[in-house]
Amino acid sequence: MIKFIEVDEKLKKEWMKDSIWSDEVNEEVIRIHNGFSIIAKVENDLAGIISVYYKNLQLPLQDIKEAYIDNIEVKKTFRKQGIATALITEAVNRLENVYQIRSWSSEDKKEMIQLWKKLNFTLNPVTLYPKGNKVNGFFVSKCLKK
Repeated sequence: MIKFIEVDEKLKKEWMKDSIWSDEVNEEVIRIHNGFSIIAKVENDLAGIISVYYKNLQLPLQDIKEAYIDNIEVKKTFRKQGIATALITEAVNRLENVYQIRSWSSEDKKEMIQLWKKLNFTLNPVTLYPKGNKVNGFFVSKCLKK
């Protein structure tokens, strides 16, 4: 059974100090203010984490708030057990007064792209150039209000 724990400042400091996550999970993506981070625990083991932040859309839709999944990671030993699905579902269930939720996945994350599709997120192909490097991937989004 999966237990969800919302990360607070104390847990953030404790878990970041132990380097239990990949380099992609760092202090900058663990959201506490203007968003949240949730840890998935299976028995006594930390299995995964999701971090979400809020922002308003740009003009002319600046009054519309969205949620953005900044990071989602499941430890290798817990993959293919529904942890990522459970984390995304839990995050979406915690959202209030949000028009949509979005994220991004690079094309090499094939399993994650299939998961977004299974969860009825739209898949929008895009090429980004972080630090001058070409990365193909997908922006994903799901409308939460009708």
